[in-house]
Amino acid sequence: MVTNRYVYCLIAINALISIIIYVPRILLQHRFDGAWTSILLSVVISYLLIRWFTTMLASFTRQGFPEMMKQYLPNWVNVSVQLLMIGLWFFAGAITLLSFVDITLRYISPDVPAFLVMIGYLIVVCWACTLNPASILFGLEILLVLNCPIVAFFIIRAITSPMFDWDAVLQTFTFSLQWPSFQAVAAATFLFTGYINLVVFNRVFEKFHMRGYLLISLSGLLLLLLTMIVPIGMHGSMGVSTYVYPWFSLADSIRIDMFLVERLVFVFTWFTFPFF
Repeated sequence: MVTNRYVYCLIAINALISIIIYVPRILLQHRFDGAWTSILLSVVISYLLIRWFTTMLASFTRQGFPEMMKQYLPNWVNVSVQLLMIGLWFFAGAITLLSFVDITLRYISPDVPAFLVMIGYLIVVCWACTLNPASILFGLEILLVLNCPIVAFFIIRAITSPMFDWDAVLQTFTFSLQWPSFQAVAAATFLFTGYINLVVFNRVFEKFHMRGYLLISLSGLLLLLLTMIVPIGMHGSMGVSTYVYPWFSLADSIRIDMFLVERLVFVFTWFTFPFF
């Protein structure tokens, strides 16, 4: 049975994917230009959006976004909006998939042609599209249970590393009163947007009722702060801007003594890729 806890799985999966791809890079670009205030503003905005969106969906039991529009909107409006949604979801998925291919070529299989890597992932994506939505939610929950401890270990290992420089972090905090940047607010808000997947997955909830808004906001705030603090502490307040994927470069700079795999980048890569 699909219960309300799977909503939190959707939000958590999206949040963990966000710290791997573009969100850290955008926020770190604004580390001296309002990133900290943008994070605080994004938490408030996301809290209001999640509360409004989930409250609205609670009135439509076992209905997805297409069913809702077909029921209440004229046919031409329904078709137009759905085409717009298809385009937005396609480009969002394409950006994530291309990033996945790029990361694979950089850190896992640099000798494999990019075309073959893309074809392999497209096969997996097309297969996943045929699955029952409830099965996908069950799989997401298993991924979270298995992988979150590994991600937590990675973050703790980075913060406790002797290479971590708190002075670099404090240096960026001196710019915390800068006016928020629209680009940074948009990037930080994206971390919370896993709830939007309910436009499809609301079909499998027997009786949807959302709680824990404050917990979601505080957890997202903590994750956003770690998204900024950990790379800055490891790469420096100036050097962090030179990396395309700050978190993967960070993992590549950490060594694990007396572990099965000496370089933490292999652990981080193989245990975070399932989130895609």
